[in-house]
Amino acid sequence: MKRIIPSYEKMGLTSTFWSTIVKPFILNRDEYACRKCGTHIKLEIHSKSGKHIDANDLIALCIDCHYKVHGRKRRNVA
Repeated sequence: MKRIIPSYEKMGLTSTFWSTIVKPFILNRDEYACRKCGTHIKLEIHSKSGKHIDANDLIALCIDCHYKVHGRKRRNVA
C-alpha cells in the first residue's frame, strides 16, 4: 500500500499538514460522522493500526468512541 501521509511521528499532531490536509480529508471522506456511532459531534481521527500509514488506516471517531477504542474513560472537564 502506497504511503500517502508523511510519517506521523515526523509530522506530529500539531503540524499544519495534519490539521489542514489530512484531518479535513478523513472527515470529509467519512461524511463528518463517527464511524462507530454516527454522531457528528467532537470528531477526532483514529489510526486503526496505530501506525498512521495511509488514509485507509485512518477513520473519524467521536471523542467518546475514540476513548473506548483505546480502553479509556473520558474525564469530565468543566
